[in-house]
Amino acid sequence: MLKDVIDRLLRSPNNEHEPITNFINNEFVKANDLIPSVNPATGHTWIQIPNSGKEDVDRAVAAANQAFQAWSVTSAQYRSNLLLKLADIIEQNSDGLAVLESRDQGKPVKLARMIDIPRCVHNFRFFATAILHHISPSTIMDQPVRAVNYVRNDPVGVAGLISPWNLPLYLLSFKLAPALATGNTVVCKPSEMTSVTAWVLMHAFKEAGFPAGVVNMVIGTGPSTGQHLVEHPDVPLVSFTGSTAVGKRIGEIGARLNKKISLEMGGKNAAIIYPSCDLGKHLQTIARSCFINQGEICLCSSRIFVHSSIYEDFVEKLVQEAKKYTVGNPTEDVTLGAMNSEVHFNKVKSYITLAEEEGGTVHCGGVLHMNGELKGGFFIAPTVVTDLPDSSRCMQEEIFGPVVCVTRFESLEEVTARANDTTYGLSATVWSENNEELINTAHRLRVGTVWCNTWLTRDLNMPFGEAALGPYSRGMRDADEASIACLELAKEGERFCREGNFSEAIPRFLDAIRLGTNNLSTLSAIYCQLGNAYYSTNDMDNAYVYHSYDAIVARLMHDKLGEAKAYGNMGNVMKMKDKFADALELTRKQLAIANELDDKQCLARAYYNLGTIYHARAKLAVKKSRNEYASRAGDAGDGNANADNDDLRAALECYMSSSKYSQSLEDHINVGRLFGCVGNVLYLLRDYRGAIECHEKRLMIASQFGDHIAKYRAYVNLGNAHVLLSEVDKGIECYTKHYHYCTQKQTSATLSYAKRLSASEKSALNLAIEKGDKVREAQCCFYIACSSSLLRHYSSAGTYHLRHLSLARSMSDSAGQARAYNSLATVYSNLGEYSKAAYFLACNRALAAEMRDDTMMNNAEDSLKKLIQENRRDLSIEGGYLQFDSSDDPEPQTHYCRVVEERDSTRIEFTDQPNASIALNIVPCPSTPSVNFRNPLMKSVGVEATESRRFHNQQEDFLDFLSRMQSARLDEQRCDVSALKLNPVVSMGRRQTDSLITTTTEEPDALIDLLLNAQSRRMDEQRAALLPGLNDQEQAQELLEKLESASSEGRGSRIDDALIDLLMRAQSQRMNEQRSELASDRNSSVESDPAAATTPEDDVSALVMRMQAGRFEEQRAHLNTQNENA
Repeated sequence: MLKDVIDRLLRSPNNEHEPITNFINNEFVKANDLIPSVNPATGHTWIQIPNSGKEDVDRAVAAANQAFQAWSVTSAQYRSNLLLKLADIIEQNSDGLAVLESRDQGKPVKLARMIDIPRCVHNFRFFATAILHHISPSTIMDQPVRAVNYVRNDPVGVAGLISPWNLPLYLLSFKLAPALATGNTVVCKPSEMTSVTAWVLMHAFKEAGFPAGVVNMVIGTGPSTGQHLVEHPDVPLVSFTGSTAVGKRIGEIGARLNKKISLEMGGKNAAIIYPSCDLGKHLQTIARSCFINQGEICLCSSRIFVHSSIYEDFVEKLVQEAKKYTVGNPTEDVTLGAMNSEVHFNKVKSYITLAEEEGGTVHCGGVLHMNGELKGGFFIAPTVVTDLPDSSRCMQEEIFGPVVCVTRFESLEEVTARANDTTYGLSATVWSENNEELINTAHRLRVGTVWCNTWLTRDLNMPFGEAALGPYSRGMRDADEASIACLELAKEGERFCREGNFSEAIPRFLDAIRLGTNNLSTLSAIYCQLGNAYYSTNDMDNAYVYHSYDAIVARLMHDKLGEAKAYGNMGNVMKMKDKFADALELTRKQLAIANELDDKQCLARAYYNLGTIYHARAKLAVKKSRNEYASRAGDAGDGNANADNDDLRAALECYMSSSKYSQSLEDHINVGRLFGCVGNVLYLLRDYRGAIECHEKRLMIASQFGDHIAKYRAYVNLGNAHVLLSEVDKGIECYTKHYHYCTQKQTSATLSYAKRLSASEKSALNLAIEKGDKVREAQCCFYIACSSSLLRHYSSAGTYHLRHLSLARSMSDSAGQARAYNSLATVYSNLGEYSKAAYFLACNRALAAEMRDDTMMNNAEDSLKKLIQENRRDLSIEGGYLQFDSSDDPEPQTHYCRVVEERDSTRIEFTDQPNASIALNIVPCPSTPSVNFRNPLMKSVGVEATESRRFHNQQEDFLDFLSRMQSARLDEQRCDVSALKLNPVVSMGRRQTDSLITTTTEEPDALIDLLLNAQSRRMDEQRAALLPGLNDQEQAQELLEKLESASSEGRGSRIDDALIDLLMRAQSQRMNEQRSELASDRNSSVESDPAAATTPEDDVSALVMRMQAGRFEEQRAHLNTQNENA
């Protein structure tokens, strides 16, 4: 029972009642995401509510669609009975509903009992009986044949109903009743700030016996819930009450998608007081029209025009009346309660401050500071302001609070002109005892409703809406629609456009045009959409043709706003064709019309379009003269500075003008977009710090309003600017942060944007390739790759990132290379190809080292360490070195990364060659004669020489490795991992052994000869001329016998300094020969005598490391010599 639900809510202390739920298909369904609902009187959360997403909306619309098939063919009597039963249930529980409405909205309980709940009951009863007496026009004709013509009104389908927070139950019922009465099913979305009584109302629907799916409710914010509902292809009818900025956006969406739209977007209502007005009789009503419900009614009077003859007297009496209003706890006997939310409270407070700044006089009112449990509440007393000019913001903008501005007038002509000077046109009141004054004034006012000597007297048979913003009437007329095949085709075409399938959309629009329509508005919408579809496929010629048709139709309808829009679209087409002079001419026509109409929204759009044209012309000049993606500003070149900068400054001025008008309209989303545009201009002007500030503001606005697409763009632009300031760590964070955010959220808006981005950028890519524009080609590849990643098409993303990398390399674009390396590492990580991901991180680290960017280098190393730690089993580490996979890189690089895995961490070291660490792995020798005998000098040795053979073979392998490493080092100081073939050496190092390399100081020349013999086999490829005599087999045999003898005498596993000296002399001898080769064609040799034996070293590891140190000193000396010679 409804009473039980209300009682449970009222008994629960703040924030202890279980969260309320959505209502879908006659079931109360919990949501995954919850947000708090605040009691305005205390400022504390009192209940948790859903924040529904796309899945919830889809489920609700599907249920409503299914129910529509049966509900739409029920009899009017059946629907009437259910609505009347519902009204009775609400009336029986009116007291409890009034208390809940007060707690949720902030209004006094007595006001809810007196107005909100009774009007809710009245709305359902009125439409329940109206459908039983509805008539349709019909005609009888005799020529050319005798026939009867009649109008059949059919239900539309699913109605999306979005209601506001100021009169929650009252205005929700105002939408529900006519939609349900005429056979439509509904999905309603109450305001997320006042949704409790709507949830209670769903219990009443269930109790009344409405069929499943006829009424559904999803609760949530506008971006997460409302936008999905408005854009849903299966919701052909949308009714919205709320802010002007959001309403206009919904109107544009509805026009684009050919939906039936009903909008009520606020007002700046005028009250006109003539000298004959009986103030003693009407003053209280006039004051009530200004302050009731805390001024939070769209029909409230916010501008009062008083005749000069009674001005001072009226102001004095109005201030006295305002001071009689009591403000406090809504549950008590007060006149006004709390403002609905902290955000709205701050907005109204700011307008009171602004009134004083604009030169106004505040006679009473302002912010009230309460005590006790109301200390955190949002209270403002009735406020009266005078002495403001008509052009002031307080006189032009909707404040929506208990604030009224009073001014004087002299004549009827003057006052009606001034009253009409606003973008709003919802209602007005006229107060006079002269009927002629009342009628003449009412006829001159350009508003939807005029009350004469009364206020808020309503007859639901009459249309309701605005005149200045277009006559959007509410009632049963909105719920009826004739079947028009042309319109259906246009809707189908629009659906394909939303999916990015323009090749399917265009034929639908063309078919709709061939069918024809007598409705010029429909034809204009089709022309506009067809032009947009051609525009999206880069068919600019056809796009221009149909937008020009749209302009012609707009002129036929005398639709100035439509004509301005068409000129703007035509200008955009000319901009894309690089015909900037024509584009500017057309867009200036749009601006002229906007100025003529003084339409702020049209002005904002026109200035924005102008800015984009100047911006595009400047970017084209930049691309022709310099590389805008250079890693540093100094690398980019100067370009045509004067031409570029003039256009950029003009673009900046236009964007700022557009932002000014958007701010006055509270169009926050467009303001955010303009911050992004300004940031892009500053980027081209190389004011990267200013660009970052603008994009951060755009990011903040996008986060506040849940605009995921804008967040995506802001992060990319922030990353670009940070990279060009050498703040590569912040750039990388920006590039990757939103990517992960989007893939985790997987919002439909982001995925839809990714699809559209991919399609449009591929078209732009082909155009860039045709023009040979490498910069644009690289940019397109990058964005296609990013959109592919968002769609989780990682293979495609990798392909385009590799193309972007190749282009960045060809242009010496360090910033582009850094972006590509990081993106490729992310892509290959997602594909599970971690060796490739590690390779591109190593490339990024090498690039950072080349740029001497320590921060970028540290970030690359940290990412690589994390990759190793998290995916150790999937990575190959041989000889302590990470094995990279560079197979996908068209220009592979070589990197050596030593991995030291400690107990609690992983340490990595990048080296030019695998030197010292490899020496540690080759120290031990095997204990069994399993080494492959490759030295032809050893073939004649018998089995008894096993230990000598083993030593000789290990020595040969080791020296072979040294010679190969030397050769690679001197070959442009690069080392090819594939040529090292370390596996035999490393595997030797892993065997266990008890024997160590030993030698004597006897026959040192023979040992030198042997060392050089091993080197010579490797150096043949470099045409090295080695000393003669080293192929003497007898000399080698003699040396081996002596080595064998030394081993058999058991001199232990010690190594003396003589061998170290001999090794270093051998290295020195080879280096001298290489110097000779590099310096001239002469061959020479350096002879050295072996040194005497000294104290032996402890182990072979020390021996090798010392030998290496000597070799590197020789190489350094050699290179220094070359530099001096050069």
